[in-house]
Amino acid sequence: MSEGDASAPPHDEMTCRDNEIACRDDAPRLVALCVHEAAIPLRVSIRHASHERTANAALLVRAELSDGSVGWGEGLPREYVTGETIDTAWQQAAEFAGLVGEPVPSMEAAAALAASVVLPANERGCRGPSTRCAVELAL
Repeated sequence: MSEGDASAPPHDEMTCRDNEIACRDDAPRLVALCVHEAAIPLRVSIRHASHERTANAALLVRAELSDGSVGWGEGLPREYVTGETIDTAWQQAAEFAGLVGEPVPSMEAAAALAASVVLPANERGCRGPSTRCAVELAL
């Protein structure tokens, strides 16, 4: 449906419908959010103007819903880009623990749920984009 399509419900109706779904007792809920670190060795060294590395440090997040669905997400903290390190990503991931138990009835609800966690800005003004990416992808 295009924006000008007369059959499309007004935006307020769509939002209301999403809220009704989120309030249903049978909507799947987040039951586990597990964080893992993977140090993946590279076959060749990667070098550019800002950095050189021989391994890829990745933050992996596993989300499990009450209906048995499992999702995985990956974040790649890069200190020379966003000021994040694998250690700060671990600290930021802990902030998402409060999401366990929340309903996740749709992709839109999952994105809104992840966005509800406000991370503090670091010295570069970034608010955990790698960690948030991993959580959003997992949900």
